[in-house]
Amino acid sequence: MSIGISVIICCYNSSNRLPKTIEHLANQKIPASTSWELIIVDNNSTDNTDEVAAMEWSKYDCTGKFNIVKEENIGLSHARFRGVSHASFEYILFCDDDNWLQEDYIRKAINIIDSKPEIGVLGGQGIVKADTALPDWWEDFASSYAVGKQNETSGIVDERGYLWGAGMVTKKKLYLDAYNGFPSLLSDRKGTILNSGGDSEYCARVLLMGYSLYYSEDLTFFHYMDPQRLTWGYKKKMFEGHQESQFILNCYRQIISRERKPFIKKIGTIVKFPFKVLKCSLQLNKKGLQLALKDLYLDWQFDFIPFQHNTLKKVVAIKKKIKKKLRSLHA
Repeated sequence: MSIGISVIICCYNSSNRLPKTIEHLANQKIPASTSWELIIVDNNSTDNTDEVAAMEWSKYDCTGKFNIVKEENIGLSHARFRGVSHASFEYILFCDDDNWLQEDYIRKAINIIDSKPEIGVLGGQGIVKADTALPDWWEDFASSYAVGKQNETSGIVDERGYLWGAGMVTKKKLYLDAYNGFPSLLSDRKGTILNSGGDSEYCARVLLMGYSLYYSEDLTFFHYMDPQRLTWGYKKKMFEGHQESQFILNCYRQIISRERKPFIKKIGTIVKFPFKVLKCSLQLNKKGLQLALKDLYLDWQFDFIPFQHNTLKKVVAIKKKIKKKLRSLHA
């Protein structure tokens, strides 16, 4: 694998957002000795995303390579994996289609992650950019839009447990190892469906593999907010998507904390069940701590995704599924 960085933009109908994003990438101050590329992952777009991306890139005299790949399985997690699989270089930068990276972002990111081998995921801070006035509620919810600081100061943020996918920097081999044999449990955004949590799931796996999360306040990017994203209706829909991912992310948190006490949240209370669904097998080999979600995938053959815990009806469905599995094990 060559030393350099692959910038990956996952797109679903991104034609209106890509021009400014590509412009900021084309204006990056990257040393001549650094190899890099831009990979556009078209995740089943129905507009002319591909054409716009190619046309915008052709406007600039960039040293980086340019490539467009297709991912037919809808979902940001699928698109990211496709992009990483096609990456030519060791370092990976996930740039959302509305992230305008500061001109020194790539250079600084490489310097930081290259000098600290313990870093598994590196993140920066987003600065809101909008064509319209921000709503009154914005400051209270800005962080959910990947805007603001992710910590008070630069440094290890393992206790935080996650970094935003926007502007996230990681390593190709680490990313592929994290999902080797154990695909993502969360699809993340799917077209216009605002599911979430794919970046948090990846960070959880990185922590389980013995690496650290690092935040740098020196890495900054503008996060453009389309007017539609600043409506109360969009915010509500987005937070419903956050809620949908919490059951699985809580599973990871339990594993990381080394606790084996499964739980399901129900009307403000904690209900415990004696089942192994959260159990994680950790294997120690020459490369260090590796993640093997063996029990989660192999011993429990049912899909978590339709059974989130935000309604009593779904909680009951989970309990019935678990009890049925337990009965089959003890039959």
